[in-house]
Amino acid sequence: MATLKHIASKNSDYTAIEAYLVYQHDAFTGKQLLDEHGKPKLRDSYLLDTLECGDFSFATACLLANRKYGKNTQHGDIKSHQYIISFDPRDAADNGLTMEKAQALGLKFCEENFPGHPAIVCTHPDGHNHSGNIHVHIVIGSVRTREVERKPYMQKPRDWCEGMKHSSTAQTMRHLRVEVMKQQTVTVAVFNCINYYRSLQRTKNMIIFSYIINIGKKAFGVLWLLIIIFIAILFFISNEKTKQGKANAVSRCKKSEFFRDIQNYLDACLVQNKRYIQEDVKKHYDWYEKDRHLKNDHTSQFEYQTTKYCICIYTTYITSPSGCCSSRFEFNKQGYTNLNKDQMIALASALCETNNVWKQWSLDRDGYTAWRVFLYLDEQYVQSIVASEVKKLKREPSRYSYNKTPF
Repeated sequence: MATLKHIASKNSDYTAIEAYLVYQHDAFTGKQLLDEHGKPKLRDSYLLDTLECGDFSFATACLLANRKYGKNTQHGDIKSHQYIISFDPRDAADNGLTMEKAQALGLKFCEENFPGHPAIVCTHPDGHNHSGNIHVHIVIGSVRTREVERKPYMQKPRDWCEGMKHSSTAQTMRHLRVEVMKQQTVTVAVFNCINYYRSLQRTKNMIIFSYIINIGKKAFGVLWLLIIIFIAILFFISNEKTKQGKANAVSRCKKSEFFRDIQNYLDACLVQNKRYIQEDVKKHYDWYEKDRHLKNDHTSQFEYQTTKYCICIYTTYITSPSGCCSSRFEFNKQGYTNLNKDQMIALASALCETNNVWKQWSLDRDGYTAWRVFLYLDEQYVQSIVASEVKKLKREPSRYSYNKTPF
């Protein structure tokens, strides 16, 4: 699973980030490492490309954009944004991920999500912890040099207008994380030829296995068939025991006091979640009305793109990653022990079976060691909240007036 990290920088020296990407640095002090001649040591391996910079370097393109639009003149202004996409170390072996393919994915990600910004894309083969994870640095200048097409996740004119600064809001980060997961899916799709080769190998092994069975059948007759049938029965019984064990775990979870406490916590989360959705719809509707007023358009319809609101179940606590719920349910503080993977799955299944609001769940890795379970709100439930809030807003008088004719 690929992860996304964002870093905002107020450093006006744009050449510093270029030096960091190209030269070796100490992991603790951050200073450049020098060779025996006192010159900075280049990294052993890296790939670097620039976008939207024309014939200039990244630093020069950013400085020209600042001067042209009169931006980033204060010390506290954010001069650049860095996004780091880190791939799982196992992608190299399992999906055939290489630096070249990661660089191509990083360039595509930058072109689709940061159009109009001077950008530098650099791929490194390893991190400071030497875990072998290939990662891509995407650094963009904060000022957009051209107007771009408006997309559903863009909230305000600063997200698409020329001369405006990039803003990494919560909704933007949610969109980018979804895009990263799409890129990860593309990575698997691009490298599925390897999986196809492995499936051929498995087919070949099955042919060899069936050949051995036929030889044993001819050599030992009925006894060989009885052994095969006995193994199949054992396999079927073990599967049934696994299914029954999962069902028993879910039923035990429903009867526990811990489950009732979790349900009370989720009911409180639902109230805050509903308020969060209503406020978000009201904010978007106000921007829609303002946009209609500026364009003098009294025929367009309001559209609101809903996102997947969810609850995360970790081994030690439960929380809402979208910021809808301000508090979190910590197991130790409530007098309960931490959960393991099977208990997390049983809890999610029990919640989905007993509550119509939580419809589906998915299992995911938290980093490379722990697990987490995403519990999603029903989309129809979210749409009903949005529809009722829009209906209420349409009854209220608009703060903006519209002319029926443009003159």
